[in-house]
Amino acid sequence: MKPMIVRLIVPIALVLLSVPIPTGAQQTHAAPRTLLEALRSRYDGDWHETLTFVQRTVFHRPDGSRDSATWYEALKPGKLRIDIAPVDSGNGMLFVDGMRYTIHNHEVAASEPDINVLALLLTDMFFLDVDRSLVLFDSLGFDTTLVHRTEWKGTPVWVIGAREADGTVSQFWLEAERLLPVRMVQRVGPQGRALLDVRIGGHQKLERGWVETEVMIYLDGELRQEEHYTNIRSDIPLDPGLFDPKRWRLAEPYWR
Repeated sequence: MKPMIVRLIVPIALVLLSVPIPTGAQQTHAAPRTLLEALRSRYDGDWHETLTFVQRTVFHRPDGSRDSATWYEALKPGKLRIDIAPVDSGNGMLFVDGMRYTIHNHEVAASEPDINVLALLLTDMFFLDVDRSLVLFDSLGFDTTLVHRTEWKGTPVWVIGAREADGTVSQFWLEAERLLPVRMVQRVGPQGRALLDVRIGGHQKLERGWVETEVMIYLDGELRQEEHYTNIRSDIPLDPGLFDPKRWRLAEPYWR
């Protein structure tokens, strides 16, 4: 669930009751905190702890051409593994506790610190302490002192990170009723000159929680990548070795 354009990757829900959201000059850190605390309270013990799926990835090139690839993915809080078909080639990516590993021919070809912002938004924040989530979002350029309410595709949403009608800064959008993430905008590239726009949809109910099945990724207004998820399985046992870069070759074939 991570596009090549930027480090990325699963959803939530909840009805916000009785808590006023400050507006204008009254906006404070407490407003996003209220949303995240409500989300954590609503899904405490009721959100899937593991997920596997098959991702069909369609790349849209600047010259108008397209090509596609199949990725097999396994995730749990703080960890994401991506095997790129054909899996016997031993190529993929691994995100583990703030590090990204690029795997080539079953071996680590490169590694560097990297917080996967979509993993944080779609999975990790359902398990992390709210203070920790806010610190991480802050570190990624989201202003967690700002929040406002608007609509997305006819549905009320909360927008964290931007003032009303400002689509030029990093921000993420939560459906107001269920608090499902439906959009993320982020400044990326040198000096943040490019604007990434990730649109999340096709949510399906799982035994515990929800999962999106479609992600559309735009860069400076142009569609660059589509992600479509199938063969979704939740809360299945996963071998810890799946997320050990030194054991890439030996890990069990979770995609079967």
